[in-house]
Amino acid sequence: MPFFSVIIPLYNKARYIEATLASVTNQSFSNIEILVIDDNSTDDGPARVRRMAHDDPRIRLRWQPNAGVSAARNTGIQASTCEWIAFLDADDRWDPDYLQQMYDLICRHPKENLFACARHGRMIPGLPEESIITDAAAWSIVYWTGTTVARRSLFAIVGGFRKGISRGEDRDMWLRLGLISHTVFLNRELAHYEEETEGSLTANVPLEREFPYWEWYDLPTSHEDSLRRYATNQIIQLARAHLRAGHKLTALRILLRCRGTSDLRARLSIAMQCLKP
Repeated sequence: MPFFSVIIPLYNKARYIEATLASVTNQSFSNIEILVIDDNSTDDGPARVRRMAHDDPRIRLRWQPNAGVSAARNTGIQASTCEWIAFLDADDRWDPDYLQQMYDLICRHPKENLFACARHGRMIPGLPEESIITDAAAWSIVYWTGTTVARRSLFAIVGGFRKGISRGEDRDMWLRLGLISHTVFLNRELAHYEEETEGSLTANVPLEREFPYWEWYDLPTSHEDSLRRYATNQIIQLARAHLRAGHKLTALRILLRCRGTSDLRARLSIAMQCLKP
């Protein structure tokens, strides 16, 4: 029985998928299953996966009608057979010992349910090499899709990734998990993010498909202040990005999502810039 189910959503990433899969199949910890969920790609990415699966039976390719990355990850979770779920996007890569390090971390903390490590260039100042995060909102910087491993049963508690959201669905999930479980964090850089594919914020994503951060205010948590500051910070960043892109009305609408008095000076500054003719 494999230990990890590795879930990789795939949509038009033919250029990267072979290197991504190789970083998984060449892991020093090999007791895994690899689920590639094709979200109805229009390039030859699925064909490349099938060729690799021919030589490595751990790889399984599953197709779904185009429904977005959240639906693809949910499909992967449902199709998985392992207790532990690891995620990797189709254009990112793991260091060869990533899964071994996560396995060792799980063995050292067998009662915990959520584990994470740093990605390259993102070690966390102020944290020791190994620590337990109890306030996920205050330390949201530790979470990233390619470096987070969760016990499968957690997803049954919080539900799957939110569908219909084009940006922020991953942060939503990790914080929902982090609110019900401690996070064991390894402050080592064990994964690579493909910076070239990171798109800048434009009007291409409608406002209603951004993650609605205000919903966090309704979640019961002992860390309400941290959660409120986190949500406000995310809203401010989103508003600033739209303002830089010249979308003043959108930036102002986003800013009105803020609740409470966190970062009032920054909020007022952005509002004034939005209202300038």
